[in-house]
Amino acid sequence: MLTGIGGDEVTQGSPYYLAALLTSGRWLGLAKELKRYRFSRHVLWFWIMEAILPEWACKLGRQFIDWARGPSEASFFFGSKEQVAWIKGHQLPRRGFPSASAWHEASVLTHPTISLAFEGGWDALGRHGVLEFRHPFYDARLVEFLLSVPSEEKRRQGTTKLILREAMKNVLPEALRLRTGKAEFSPMIASRLDSMTFDPGSLTLTRSGLLSPNRVANMNARRAAQPSPLSALVLWHLAALEIWHRLHFKPPIGDYS
Repeated sequence: MLTGIGGDEVTQGSPYYLAALLTSGRWLGLAKELKRYRFSRHVLWFWIMEAILPEWACKLGRQFIDWARGPSEASFFFGSKEQVAWIKGHQLPRRGFPSASAWHEASVLTHPTISLAFEGGWDALGRHGVLEFRHPFYDARLVEFLLSVPSEEKRRQGTTKLILREAMKNVLPEALRLRTGKAEFSPMIASRLDSMTFDPGSLTLTRSGLLSPNRVANMNARRAAQPSPLSALVLWHLAALEIWHRLHFKPPIGDYS
């Protein structure tokens, strides 16, 4: 079976292309791109300044931003110091790459959460369904070629995967080749979550000591105060993990009540 895994990572390009436009003097092109993104502070810092500044300055900037806005909902997944250290320990050094975009694209490809998926995970899944998986987007020749293409040739004016779209001309229907959105199930997930309760004291994950009750309570409070796609996703993952834990581990007495 052919999969599409890696398609985003190798074909969409890095948002650091904005920094390349700035440093190469292509200011008119940069102005057009920034107009598309409404010149937000997020774009200015994360997509331009972090690509230009030295790593120590980027680290200080992120620390200040985290302090100013407080922990985000994403910290529910990525708030562990050990997890952050593990991810950073696998990051590629910037030196040796011709541009920040090239470094960023290579870093995405070698990110541990992606590379670990190839270390037996897909083979194990295939054995259950008598399937053999192939990942065409991770063909070494294709990856080598796409990494040599500047990011500004892969994304422009909010449209990503330009090189893939061009290659698929007269192959895919135009409506499919040029579409910029994907299927979005957040409304259905949010609707289902509204009918569910997440009592920190009744979850087997908290009663087993695997998850802090305070984190669940804080997540409930965040969603009640201001629902968002990310808060819905976090709680949806929590529900799935709770079901998996109940199925495969004997819960403490009283958890099914």
